[in-house]
Amino acid sequence: MDDQQRILIRQLARSWLWRSELPTWLLIVTVYGGWFACVAGWRTLGLFPATLLLIWFTAWYMSLQHELIHGHPTRLAWFNQLLGTLPLAVWYPYGVYRDSHLAHHRNHLLTHPEDDPESYYVTAESWQRFSAWQRRLIHLRNTFWGRLLLAPMMDIIHTLNSALRAFHEGDRRAIAMWSLHLLLLTGLLTWMAAQGFSPLWFVLAVSYPALALTKSTLFSRTPRRG
Repeated sequence: MDDQQRILIRQLARSWLWRSELPTWLLIVTVYGGWFACVAGWRTLGLFPATLLLIWFTAWYMSLQHELIHGHPTRLAWFNQLLGTLPLAVWYPYGVYRDSHLAHHRNHLLTHPEDDPESYYVTAESWQRFSAWQRRLIHLRNTFWGRLLLAPMMDIIHTLNSALRAFHEGDRRAIAMWSLHLLLLTGLLTWMAAQGFSPLWFVLAVSYPALALTKSTLFSRTPRRG
């Protein structure tokens, strides 16, 4: 950050809009309101339009979680967590994402494969151990279409493996986060089914594409998870 940028930030910080965090509050209302309205009113909208809108709102929710982790709209981490704990995106507990992402930002060796939990790089030693098909898989993942279609699945598998390891090792903190996540997810999908919207359709046709959308430049502020 150069001096001109620092001056601009200080000027913006004095504005009412900056201090009130109004844009973030409006985003929270828009994302939650839009998501629940689409599920509740999907018959009126039609399945295809509702699905497209839900993909957008779900991806937007993951972007919102990123902002909550970085201290918006309040300085109270516990309150921000309340705003991002509902599993609208299915795959990740907020706390797991938060811990991984903050570790990523605390790391001065950004993208280093052994120190940055969000790095897509691998060490030379790991690369040598990989088989030919594993190397091709990594090359494919790093293409545009690979990031959209393959990277979400690899992130999900990595995260679920981490969850299983946490339960196996008796990591109480991680177990608590996953237990709360699964409890809330069960309630959310039960409510969704009561609206006549298939939870399976949501997972396959909404949540996975939404996660893929976060890999695009449009949602580039939402990093790799898991």
